[in-house]
Amino acid sequence: MADYERSLTVGIGADAAFAFLADPGNLAAYAPPIAHVESIAVSGDPAEAAEEGEAEDPAAAVRFLPDAAARRVEWGRGAYAGSASIESSTASTSTIVFRLRVRDDADPDAIRASLDQAARNVMRLLLVRR
Repeated sequence: MADYERSLTVGIGADAAFAFLADPGNLAAYAPPIAHVESIAVSGDPAEAAEEGEAEDPAAAVRFLPDAAARRVEWGRGAYAGSASIESSTASTSTIVFRLRVRDDADPDAIRASLDQAARNVMRLLLVRR
């Protein structure tokens, strides 16, 4: 597994930043999807190959865990896991640290770009909320 981190300071208090990040309905607005595509070569009966290649229900493996006391939100699915920790800087600013844990064979540049995009999205969305 590979770990990545990106922090940003936002012009909103830690409690308000946590409230935004802890709402699972906002996750898709700030976290770009990360997908791992794997090719499988299977010989034999195509019907059997389709059965072997079927994935389990992705919704069954999704988790989203906000922890208000720690001002931390964790989410993940399968080998992909992420978190956002919010620390108070001043009464009107806070620092958000995004952490991602992905498979070792994930493209590091794509993961860093996803973290940068998430940071830009959060900054934009939180400015609108002020």
